[in-house]
Amino acid sequence: MLNPVSRIRPRRYPYRGGAPTPLGGLACAGCWWREIRDRWQEMTYYSLLYIVEGTGRYRDSMGGQHDLRPGTLIRSAPGMSILYGPPEGERLFETYIGFRGAVFDLWFRHGFFSVEPPVIFLEPVDYWARRIRDLPGDDPNPGPDGTLAQVAQIQTLLADIRGYEANRDSNPQDRNWLARARRLLEAKGAGGPTGLRSVARELGLSYEGFRKRFTRLAGLSPGRYRVARRIDLACNLLVRHALTNAELAETCGFRDEYHFSRRFREITGLTPTAFRSRKGGGCATGAGTQEPKSG
Repeated sequence: MLNPVSRIRPRRYPYRGGAPTPLGGLACAGCWWREIRDRWQEMTYYSLLYIVEGTGRYRDSMGGQHDLRPGTLIRSAPGMSILYGPPEGERLFETYIGFRGAVFDLWFRHGFFSVEPPVIFLEPVDYWARRIRDLPGDDPNPGPDGTLAQVAQIQTLLADIRGYEANRDSNPQDRNWLARARRLLEAKGAGGPTGLRSVARELGLSYEGFRKRFTRLAGLSPGRYRVARRIDLACNLLVRHALTNAELAETCGFRDEYHFSRRFREITGLTPTAFRSRKGGGCATGAGTQEPKSG
């Protein structure tokens, strides 16, 4: 297996955030080698800091102290002070995002950033590093519409972290199995009931065994997970590119334009045409909230 660091595209200059929206937005993002641990940082934004390579030590203003290793996620809220880094003469490779806004204040009030410990372990490292690293996308100035799409993606990431955390007492085999199942479900070819059964076969299970195990570990059914990810992708494409519904259906893994439009409306409450005219209103709260129907 390749070193996870070598699999992450370098971001030479940190991302500094797009246009603000009423809901909030991404404030900063990047990945870099941290070589020092010499001063406290007072956090200005909500943030996720993920260690990809190296070891070190973490401290915070609440008295918490934790060892760092690949797969460690540090989550922090505005006003919190943290100190972390590698031993002298060594370095850590990390990827991070910082975000702010009213919708993330709700996440804070519901306990996501106030739980103990603030440092948790997520694996496999390559999977979570890519989820965080690739969230900003390639547009350095996404505008309000692109920022709303980022808000939706950040909330999806937070929900997945919460789901992982709820099952963190599961064994490593379960966690690795779930990461593999997610990758297969996100593949373009896993469309429709036949596709779900194909994923089950690849994982060595009957469809019912696959559905039950995935639901137990992820907190939602494989069908619901798959359609939520695809509608998230469609929302991003709608605000960034001028694609027809037929092109969106093919790109997002739906079998035809009609099937895509029906699923899109079920999840977001809007047709793709209406969403395109509003450019971003609906996906941040609607994606994945309904169980997809077969067919």
